[in-house]
Amino acid sequence: MTPDAITCIYCGAAATDWDHLRPLVRKKRPTGYINEVRNLVPSCGPCNQSKSGSDWRRWMVSAARGSPKAKGVADLDERIARLESFEAWGKVEPLDLRDLAGAENWESYWQRLATIEQKMQEAQLQAAELQAAIRGALSTREGAVSFGTPESVKKDDGETAR
Repeated sequence: MTPDAITCIYCGAAATDWDHLRPLVRKKRPTGYINEVRNLVPSCGPCNQSKSGSDWRRWMVSAARGSPKAKGVADLDERIARLESFEAWGKVEPLDLRDLAGAENWESYWQRLATIEQKMQEAQLQAAELQAAIRGALSTREGAVSFGTPESVKKDDGETAR
């Protein structure tokens, strides 16, 4: 890799992205790793998307679709060693975000978020019920306009498709 030819650290393809070696978010929660140069590596789009929030080392040697091992990258051990050296140089450690924000404030936020998500799911269910009720009421009216997918559609040759 040179400044004029930046390649994906994982597979060697042309780099199009900067990937967070240690993900910022995992399982919808912040990991404590932040957006800094010691946590960024050049990556191609397919590797970046395939790795997502996975641990980089486990992902690289896994059979996951798009992983370097699955792609048959020949110098996989060298790439892993290079990333280990980069990681040792950067000494990136996660921040204790709960401690920094204050434990009570942190827990209150996550509890409030869970409540909001639950209420949104309930609202989606109620919206589906409202939609069904409105469709049902409209279908009983004479000359009612049909909403949604029609039961049958005429083909160009005059046949009815179902």
